[in-house]
Amino acid sequence: AGTSVVVDATDTPVAIPDANQTGASSVVNVSSPYDVLDVDVLVNITHTYTGDLDLFLIGPDGTTVLLSDQHGSGGNNYTDTHFDDDALTPIGSGSAPFTGSFQPDQPLAVLEGRPAAGEPLPQS
Repeated sequence: AGTSVVVDATDTPVAIPDANQTGASSVVNVSSPYDVLDVDVLVNITHTYTGDLDLFLIGPDGTTVLLSDQHGSGGNNYTDTHFDDDALTPIGSGSAPFTGSFQPDQPLAVLEGRPAAGEPLPQS
């Protein structure tokens, strides 16, 4: 049995820049002293062309999980989009606006067993 910890970003909303510019990011600082048993991610992103977006989750140790790689073509938004390894539908089989539960492009399970505490290392 584990302890559930829900952590929200405190620096949102974040503006998404136009193409050919540095991406946008939001930091979620986890203070839990536990190791990760399971990870689910809930996102709300307003954007008029989801096919432009790559969504990543970066763990405190730098482990990177690709949640969504330019899916949705010209559709709009990720609205209450729940990324969960146990979801039935891969995100690539969904369509924008992405609403509901989806398997990420890469499994979140790679974060299991790692320390939950901290925030991601700076990206170079």
